[in-house]
Amino acid sequence: MAKGRLPAVVGVSVVRPCVLDVTLADGTRRRVDVERVLYGTVFEPLHNPERFAEAMVDHVLGTVVWLNGADLSPEFLYASGTELARVEPARQPAASTREPIVTYVVVYERAPNNWSAYVPDLPGCVATGQTREETERLIREAIVLHLAPLRESGEPILEPGTWTGLVEVPAG
Repeated sequence: MAKGRLPAVVGVSVVRPCVLDVTLADGTRRRVDVERVLYGTVFEPLHNPERFAEAMVDHVLGTVVWLNGADLSPEFLYASGTELARVEPARQPAASTREPIVTYVVVYERAPNNWSAYVPDLPGCVATGQTREETERLIREAIVLHLAPLRESGEPILEPGTWTGLVEVPAG
């Protein structure tokens, strides 16, 4: 591992309950047995193999997360893992004059003191701001940051699958 900032996690697969294979952005692959840290309110449910199998990469945080909010830092994953075969990081494709545009549904919510936003098609892609305008700017940046590791690693960017509509019902 080079000195400085540890590369982000760009891939994860569940080998068996409590064991992950993680791939870092520099191509380093590690096998990590996490059973010894699965204690406490957040981690205890991950002893259930079905819950543990929900492991995924949060491309904003650059690490492994679960649907219940549990996460493991890249530093822990690197230090606790055993090195596997190294894979060559995907090369950046030549820049085209115009990048394809993808449109995602964003849900905005007003709270008493701020605004928040999330993208249903990009789990973990969220933003908050003092105003709706600020939140719109921040969620746009969050989407770009969320997709960047996918593009860099050559992973496909899934087409959006969420659509919105309005439904009228009686108010009384």
